[in-house]
Amino acid sequence: HLLIPTELHCSQMISVNATTLYGSPISNILELDGPPMVDVNITNGMPGWYGEPVIFRASGSYKSYSWLINDRVVLGREVWYNFTRPGIYRIVLTVKDGQDLSSLFFSEVTIINHPPIIDIEKNIFGEEGKTISFDARASYDPDGLLENFTWTIEGKIRQGPNIFYTFSEPGIYSVTLQVTDDLGASNETTLTVTVREDPRSTVVDEQDNPEINMLIVGLSLLLIVIIGLFLFYTYHNLEFEESFMIKKLTDLENSKGMDQQDPDGSGGTGPNAGRPPVPDPEPVTKEVDE
Repeated sequence: HLLIPTELHCSQMISVNATTLYGSPISNILELDGPPMVDVNITNGMPGWYGEPVIFRASGSYKSYSWLINDRVVLGREVWYNFTRPGIYRIVLTVKDGQDLSSLFFSEVTIINHPPIIDIEKNIFGEEGKTISFDARASYDPDGLLENFTWTIEGKIRQGPNIFYTFSEPGIYSVTLQVTDDLGASNETTLTVTVREDPRSTVVDEQDNPEINMLIVGLSLLLIVIIGLFLFYTYHNLEFEESFMIKKLTDLENSKGMDQQDPDGSGGTGPNAGRPPVPDPEPVTKEVDE
């Protein structure tokens, strides 16, 4: 009796050396038929990406090839398979030859989920006190759906693909965006936001600049006092000029009245009052020699 090891596969040549009961040596070469032996090749599965097909190929030309993939049986020497979720999967291949001898081959496939692709402007500019838009709606997931957009701005959390924010002070700020897909894969990016000072801004914060605020209040009060003195002086000056003009007009009216009452200068209240009358001039005669 000859005991053949069970681990021999396919058609293999072995050398047998034996001895008869009488001690005579026997040498022979036996060709034994064993179960099939194949090579397995896996494409896009070391690791593979979720959403992309993984290709399984086996060598040889045997009677049947049966693949057990993710609890499903797929037949063929070359098969394509799409995994619906990321993870590590055990693959079992059963090969049978024409004599119904079979062999089992084991392998593993790792399927990875693609992270989201973030599409957004990395450098953003704005002005203090004005609303800035952050828009990541152009982002996408190569093998699924986007589920969450999480923004971190000045320690505050905002949600959504398109948000708005107002910076109260000029400066350079970092904004972090994390995008997560429907299978839990995430991607993260950091934006740089440059906030310029608003040139039209004239508001001074009293808490931050009390000295400047007190100076403004003092100058305002001084300006009010100056304006009050100016108005007071202007009012009284106009009143004095008005009295002076009234007096001048009164004197002028009195002078005209006196001239009209004593126009010939003989008396009365006219300008010639109290003066002696002027005599009429005597006629001048001239003698002519005859």
